[in-house]
Amino acid sequence: MTFTEVLNLAEKRLNNRPFVLFAAPGQKEITVLFPEENDTASSAGFVLQSFTSDKRLFFPGSLIFKAQIELLNLDGSTTLTSPEGDEFRRLVSETVEFIKQGNADKIVVSRCETVYFQKALRLVFEQLCSQFPQTFRYWLYHPDAGCWMGATPERLISVEDNHFSIMSLAGTQRTDENRSWTTKEIREQGIVTDYILRAMAPFAYNLTCSEPTTHQAGNVSHIRTDIEGQLKEGMLQHIIDALHPTPAVCGLPREEAYKFIRENEGYDRLFYSGFLGWIDSKKGKADLFVNLRCMKITGREAKIYVGCGITADSIPDDEFQETVNKAHAMKSILL
Repeated sequence: MTFTEVLNLAEKRLNNRPFVLFAAPGQKEITVLFPEENDTASSAGFVLQSFTSDKRLFFPGSLIFKAQIELLNLDGSTTLTSPEGDEFRRLVSETVEFIKQGNADKIVVSRCETVYFQKALRLVFEQLCSQFPQTFRYWLYHPDAGCWMGATPERLISVEDNHFSIMSLAGTQRTDENRSWTTKEIREQGIVTDYILRAMAPFAYNLTCSEPTTHQAGNVSHIRTDIEGQLKEGMLQHIIDALHPTPAVCGLPREEAYKFIRENEGYDRLFYSGFLGWIDSKKGKADLFVNLRCMKITGREAKIYVGCGITADSIPDDEFQETVNKAHAMKSILL
């Protein structure tokens, strides 16, 4: 089956029957899941979990096949407008004050921006696959989730034969800035790395940690550290629970940050900053990604979700601009 045929079938199933199309970073082929209605026995499949962990959807992997991605020739940049951002700046100011009072070290706050578009969804996904080849790209529909699409740069965890790898990702700048990382950004990324190492300690051994590097994800770049090791037998679900939500999407201490987000952010994140990807519980295998750079699509309306990590050094104008830069990724493929 060709890529075009897969996209046509996905459009026919939309708002009717579940499906998932996804491709791992760097892959030139897409994995296609069209679950059967009566399939309840599969141990392997695609999982989608919300930020609050109160909803977890599973797409059985019984009917699965591959298709070669047909890349587009993109025709340059798109001029995009940005929202005013006053409410988000106020939220950042309140968050900074909360942190300065000694209540937390870091809190990740976010906003949701609504965009109206006319492009066919199959064309939106084609452009997403072409424009962000080094991300985890997906398009899915489920009656209990709706239609979601995204290109996330952040792997939550990958496990095979008890060997795991985790990506610690934080700090953001536009790729074209090409500047040195600030003390605030380096500290923010260090918080995420330290948390992951502590969280893994009870469940793993032979932990190694790379030096921080710059990781490009479309029009923005981040500081990245890779953590690897061996997972103790039967610890897959335990380590997923320990990692999610990470400081990159929630904050530290996790309980205080989570409570602040739920009480002050002013909207439901749904599956944004949750996780998604392939899991095989019987074999203890997983390749899961944090659901960032994503949007929920209803008809011709797309809700784009973006956030940023706040510390005591954060400046509201700068943090708002960071979310504008991140929102550009999804806007550029819609308009």
